Amino acid sequence: MPQPNRWRKRIKDILASAEFDIPVTVKGWIKTRRGSRKISFIEVNDGSTLDNIQVVADASLPNYAEIEKLSVGCCVRVEGKLVKSQGKGQTVEVQASEIFVYGWADPESYPLQKKATSLEFLRQFRLDLMFVIGWSQLLGREALAIASGGVIGFHPTLLPVGRGRAPIPWTLIHGFKRSGATLFYLDEGVDSGDIIAQREFEIGLEDTAWTVYQKAVVALEEILRAYFSLLREGRAPRIPQDHRRATYWPRRGPEDGWIRWDRPTLEAYNWVRGLTHPYPGAFTSIGRHKLIVWRAALSSLPNGRPEPGTVSNVIEGKGFGVATGDGELLVTRAQMGAGIEEAAWALVEQYGITPGTRLGVYEVTALIGEGRRGRPAHYAV
Repeated sequence: MPQPNRWRKRIKDILASAEFDIPVTVKGWIKTRRGSRKISFIEVNDGSTLDNIQVVADASLPNYAEIEKLSVGCCVRVEGKLVKSQGKGQTVEVQASEIFVYGWADPESYPLQKKATSLEFLRQFRLDLMFVIGWSQLLGREALAIASGGVIGFHPTLLPVGRGRAPIPWTLIHGFKRSGATLFYLDEGVDSGDIIAQREFEIGLEDTAWTVYQKAVVALEEILRAYFSLLREGRAPRIPQDHRRATYWPRRGPEDGWIRWDRPTLEAYNWVRGLTHPYPGAFTSIGRHKLIVWRAALSSLPNGRPEPGTVSNVIEGKGFGVATGDGELLVTRAQMGAGIEEAAWALVEQYGITPGTRLGVYEVTALIGEGRRGRPAHYAV
């Protein structure tokens, strides 16, 4: 099997890149494939971001007949060159020189979509345990009965606190200084089953959605290492949750990313770091353009008290400060509309941002359509 070369990159980094004509290796799973006998357009994801990278494969590839059979869920390695995308919504794409299939996912024998045969497919294995991790939908009674030892889930909060949707963004938005990971038995409720184990971790002021996610994954790994043998032997703890202490966090939609500049600086800062990668991002407007703020820093307001949402300060090489309800937030990385993410200072020069420029004036509902690198505007956290 050919080995990946030294140019392998995460899709997250590739999409943020402004480089072209460089060799890359991408590993991931097929999300969609469309094409003809002459060319195929393949969307690949590796889990580093919610966005996919488009891979273009033409019929000159020696295994093109095999490529035409790729379906959702197939695992592949793509060797190729990073080129400027010819389509809308994405700046770069990969022109494939080789596609190696690590694993197939035939929808007839391994159903990935919601269909009646899914439960039948799982039942044939006579499972002792079933882990459901990264799945945001509730399981019904039939699915919960498939494994004799129970169905086990993972939630990146210390249950019963933070049941429901978007737990990592809400954790940061609420300014939590500590959180954790919970391994628990799924029931028909919302994150309400008996707890197997929990691991707590600290959240620093510099943490973002991505770093908190990484901490939660490490905590999950620690729990699994400590309790997997007990689970296999049927001796793992079952600790009922205290439902009186339960809190529930709702699903988030695109309009929930709108930055309220009249709120305190710390709230605006938590908003940005809670919605940054791998989520769609906190956003505001400059004129009639959507501005996604990917990274920011707490700052002290210079002399004067501009109206919230007004650019109060421009710092060469760093970015620009925006007045909040009680101070200033320094924007350091951002993205204009469906463009590329870049240092905020570059936007200062490109768009003539100066002290006095107003942000957030244009109506939020008119900006929802300006998606993130081509992501449909209705996509929710």
